Amino acid sequence: TNQKSYLYSVRNLMDNDLNTAWMVGSSEYGIGEKFWFTFNLPEDEYVFFGSINLFNGYCKSLTSWKEYSRVKRLKVYYNDHPFCIVELIDTWHFQFFDIGSFFEFKQAGKSMNGPYEIKTRDKLIFEIMEVYPGTKFKGTAISEFMAENDAH
Repeated sequence: TNQKSYLYSVRNLMDNDLNTAWMVGSSEYGIGEKFWFTFNLPEDEYVFFGSINLFNGYCKSLTSWKEYSRVKRLKVYYNDHPFCIVELIDTWHFQFFDIGSFFEFKQAGKSMNGPYEIKTRDKLIFEIMEVYPGTKFKGTAISEFMAENDAH
């Protein structure tokens, strides 16, 4: 692998390092690009309840954050079914959103009356719909994007 592709890999979304980022769309801002989580329940040691924690943009420095584009809106899919649109704040600080009201969590004894119940191999897919343009580059970045979970 070349160094540049490693620096902007999708793996960087969950590496706990703000010096790295997932980056797409050097010419078209990454509109339409997708990334996803695949659930491996019940084998995993955690249960997802809907909260997503993130750092939007290339957060290694305030200069990098301003120069590169950031995600403004994400379309969220459960497997192949779109179910909501999330609007992110244009900040280089930590932020989160909660989509738990769309899910039923019977396996954890939580009933939230949502239309979906996550099963093994299900996916949560996130598609970039709109961005906050960077001052210098069209590449759109997210430094961290992690599902909050409760340990068993």
